[in-house]
Amino acid sequence: MTEAELLGRAGELPPASPVTFAPLVRSPLVIPRVRNPGGAGGRRISAGVERDGAPAFAVLVEGDGRASCTRYGELVACAHAFNEALAAAERQGLRSRPAAQPVTAGELLAAGARLLG
Repeated sequence: MTEAELLGRAGELPPASPVTFAPLVRSPLVIPRVRNPGGAGGRRISAGVERDGAPAFAVLVEGDGRASCTRYGELVACAHAFNEALAAAERQGLRSRPAAQPVTAGELLAAGARLLG
């Protein structure tokens, strides 16, 4: 599967919230204190496809009752942005167990292919 094929079939991907975003990978919930389950101040980071208008790769950061979705022209840029969002959360003292893992563009493409069957 290519990037263009994945974007072309974006409408077939299962939606999340917001419904125009289809996640390919999601981080575990990153929180300030990982000894206790749950907690305030958590954040979830997802890389996927934004389907509002022309489909594009995107990173969705959800936390504190807000969501921020940033679109990217290429899958490589999306993977880098996802990894940077994970690193930024780590710098802010947010962690998870198991630890959130960075991804490559190839891993995002493979996740999309698995979701589309």
